Amino acid sequence: MKIEDLMSRNIIYASSDENLSSVLAKMKKHKIHQLPIVDNNEYKGMLLLKSIVTKRIDPLKSKCGNFSISTSHLRKNMNAEDAAELLLNSGLRALPVLDNNKFIGILSESDLMKLISSNKKAEDIMIECEFISIDDNVGKAKKIMTYRNVSRLPIMKSGKLIGVISTLNLIDVILKAKQEYQARGKMLRGRGFREAQPVDKIKVETIMEEPKVVDKNASLNDIAKILQNEEEVFVMNAVPHVITQKDLMELLLLKKQKGVYVQITNLHGEDTFTQAKIDSMTTEFVKKIARMVRDIQSLTLHIERHKKGGKTKYSVRTKLFPGIFVSHSWDWNLVVAAQDALDKLEREIIKEHGKMTHRDREKRSKEFRK
Repeated sequence: MKIEDLMSRNIIYASSDENLSSVLAKMKKHKIHQLPIVDNNEYKGMLLLKSIVTKRIDPLKSKCGNFSISTSHLRKNMNAEDAAELLLNSGLRALPVLDNNKFIGILSESDLMKLISSNKKAEDIMIECEFISIDDNVGKAKKIMTYRNVSRLPIMKSGKLIGVISTLNLIDVILKAKQEYQARGKMLRGRGFREAQPVDKIKVETIMEEPKVVDKNASLNDIAKILQNEEEVFVMNAVPHVITQKDLMELLLLKKQKGVYVQITNLHGEDTFTQAKIDSMTTEFVKKIARMVRDIQSLTLHIERHKKGGKTKYSVRTKLFPGIFVSHSWDWNLVVAAQDALDKLEREIIKEHGKMTHRDREKRSKEFRK
């Protein structure tokens, strides 16, 4: 199937000089986490909600063009599987579709849910996720979202899943605070103040929404239908687990792969040595783990970059399927972060499948020191 048969053509977008506060209102109204920036039918970049709501930005004084990022794009005649692979590699939720360099639409993870066909159940791919308590505040939620690189957090009370907070919910908090700031600033005749209210102290209970929960035996076909309109579904299994659109997209790509499918997302922009090193590390990891885990289907590494004081700190998340082993690591050096994440993943697998030999450990250590 061609992506022109799947993509959305009735697009919500913004111009570069549009005020950020009005754009945030659009994203909240239409429940979207990304918004394309388009000037005179020319695609300029993508605005990511997560990069805005987790930072201290005044949306009343900012233009959205200053916060957009460059992305790859899709062609309208591409097939769906190739488009899904590019979308996964980008680490984004959606990519623009261009025709002769003109913006004609957007393909999102939600659009690709229509192609899912699987005999698996929720328990086959669900992943244990971060969660917070009903007594926690917005500040804690924002911190976890930033450092764990997640866009939603389930909320627990007395061992029960009662709500969920996402980056979309944070929009109201930000806009309300800035409006109050502006109103009070007028009353004080321009003397100003830092915050109209301690935004980070607001309880998550006041802005949470009802979570979409499914049983662990729910079919992935039924979940895919839900995910055409929802960002995620949760499964309670002692602690909350989550299934996202990206999880189902990975299954879509597994169908056309022979052997183990290795997916490294958001690696573009790194130097040739770093890319080659990470490719080598993942290849060796798969060979080694194959001795413990039968029928490995996929290994995913997702890379995020966080700017701090002019430097870049890397976040690497890994996932091995089947078995759903996951790990997460941070470092200022991408190769070190990736190696640490793979080491953590290995330790999780060893807990389940037994210990590696001392010889194998020594061999791996020598290879990494080269």
